[in-house]
Amino acid sequence: VRCQQELLSETYYKQLRAEGLEYGPGFRGIELLWLGKGEVLGQVRLPEMLVGTASTYGIHPALLDACLQLIGATFVEQGIQTSESALTGKDGERYLYLPISVASFRISLPVQERVRVYVHINGKNQETRTGDVFLYDEQGKLLAEVLGLCVKRVSRAAVQRMLQGN
Repeated sequence: VRCQQELLSETYYKQLRAEGLEYGPGFRGIELLWLGKGEVLGQVRLPEMLVGTASTYGIHPALLDACLQLIGATFVEQGIQTSESALTGKDGERYLYLPISVASFRISLPVQERVRVYVHINGKNQETRTGDVFLYDEQGKLLAEVLGLCVKRVSRAAVQRMLQGN
C-alpha cells in the first residue's frame, strides 16, 4: 500500500483556497484522498445538486473536474504544500499549476455519480508536471482514463491580470 497518508477533503480544499484556487460547491466533489510519493488515491462524488443531470453525460463535467483536481494533491506531503521552489519562486512570486494539455481521454463505461480515482505523476520539472488519471467504479472496473494530463506553473499575478482583462 503506497498511498497511506489520509488527507481530509476539507483540509485539501482549504489548502487550494490558500493557493488561490477557489472551488464552489458544484465543483467540490473530492470526498477522501490518500497520498503517496507522486501518486494519490481519491474517492470522488458528483455533488448532490448536480446528480439530476448526471445521465446527460458519459461523465459529468463537474465530476471529471473534481477527479482532475487530485493532480494538485501530488504537491502535498505530510498535510502541507511541498516544494517551496515549485510554489514560490526565488523572487517570492507565488505560483499555481493549471492544466494546459491532455494526451488522450477515453471513457470505457458510463461513469456513475461516485468513482475511485488513481493519479500517478510520470514526469515533472520546475515548470510542468505530467500524470495519468484513472477512474474506477466501486468494484474496481476501469471507467475512464486521462493520460498525459499536463499542468504548467503560472504566476498568481499573471492569472489575476488575465481575469481582470489587463
